[in-house]
Amino acid sequence: MAEQPPRDRWRSQCDFLLSLIGYSVGTGNLWRFPYLCYKFGGGTFVVAYVVMLLVLGIPMYTMEVTLGPFARQSPNVLFRQLAPLFSGVGYGIIIIGTLMCFNYNVTITWVLSFLVASFRGELEWSRCGHIYNSPRCFTVAGDERCRSASSGADVFWNNTCYPAYQLLEGHAEPNKGIALNMKPDISQLKDPTLWSAAAAQVLYSLGCGQCGLFAMGSFNRLNNNCMRDAILVSLVDTATSVIAALIVFSMLGSLAHTLCRDVGRVVTSDMMVHTPLPPVFSALFFVMMVSLGIDTQFIAVEALVIAAVDQWPSLRKQKRYLAVGLCVLFFLSNLSVCMDGGMLIFALVDHYAFTFSLFFVVLLQAVAVGWVYGAERLIGNMRSDMEMGLPPALAAYWRLSWRLAVPAVCLLGLATTVYLHQPASYGGRRFPVWADAVGLGIMLAPAALVLSTMLAEAGIRQGRPHR
Repeated sequence: MAEQPPRDRWRSQCDFLLSLIGYSVGTGNLWRFPYLCYKFGGGTFVVAYVVMLLVLGIPMYTMEVTLGPFARQSPNVLFRQLAPLFSGVGYGIIIIGTLMCFNYNVTITWVLSFLVASFRGELEWSRCGHIYNSPRCFTVAGDERCRSASSGADVFWNNTCYPAYQLLEGHAEPNKGIALNMKPDISQLKDPTLWSAAAAQVLYSLGCGQCGLFAMGSFNRLNNNCMRDAILVSLVDTATSVIAALIVFSMLGSLAHTLCRDVGRVVTSDMMVHTPLPPVFSALFFVMMVSLGIDTQFIAVEALVIAAVDQWPSLRKQKRYLAVGLCVLFFLSNLSVCMDGGMLIFALVDHYAFTFSLFFVVLLQAVAVGWVYGAERLIGNMRSDMEMGLPPALAAYWRLSWRLAVPAVCLLGLATTVYLHQPASYGGRRFPVWADAVGLGIMLAPAALVLSTMLAEAGIRQGRPHR
């Protein structure tokens, strides 16, 4: 067999740290986290998110980033060596990473489309009268015309000028769409749906169970302090999400004050239209979104390429062509989302592909590492082989998290997801039965692969002296 080239290495620790931040901090920090904050009561969701970050996010992030340089393999090969009975966990992670790339491609394409549209003299979505406008369409220009015609007494709404007193519904002031939405409601902490949503967002935002962290960690030096980097990036990611929520809520409060409406009535309005120089602010916003999303997608695709190379080492010299082929494959598959009904495909995949699969794969990953390989053994590797300083309290935190807290949270998430499961819908209309069947197949594919691989491994090794 021809000798394979050595595995790539990061040129510096700074490269690795910035890549981790680029992978974890993405578009979900700016749109998904603020949306969940609004849905679950603002500060209440932040409290649940921080708790889930401590008991689930940071331990799993540290585990994946640490296993990378220690094993120097992608998850599909790593788990086969670490715990053969759980070798399917790595393939389940690959499937989730592939589905994540599919959806993320669409999101970035939308952002690029809006970015191009922002360089026009007038934003296309700043006017009413389009076929996609709802009766609640509002424009600043229309509002100014109404106020000029009535000396400031009317407000533009539903393509009509209304007296302002008819629209006064306890409207919010800008400094209050923050106070109201970020104040925690302790009574809501009893809702298991809140905790399940917070746990899923932690995994989704940090990128746990999605292949990228294993790939980036595998390019590290063995003596690099991955634990410190993992904790730092987790905190940076959380801070970015909270700051994004504060910005969104402040803009919603300002818009609600302008429209004399309650915050809940303006969530669906476009905020960029109501800023000074809308095209400039819109372009800056979408440039930021592209910069946040594109590095996440780069690393996600690279992780899949590395996984294929680790599975079939003979492909290592053709890695460049493999990457091009994978990008072409994603491009062709995403064309289906650009056609009529494409939004339905995106909604179906988004509804079924991630929450259940993420909880299931992360649960078995924690069991494989925390119990089969052994949390104490991994802590010993971190101390001796990777030369990390682990105080007894921190070692106990990792041990309890990997063996008890993470499995318990994932079991809670699985139970809540199954119990509260609803068929997919879009625009208030439910998908047909056959579409739901396809969605369920996507949702159960990683779990089915993991379980079938586990049974196959058990059958192959039955009666042999292997552990």
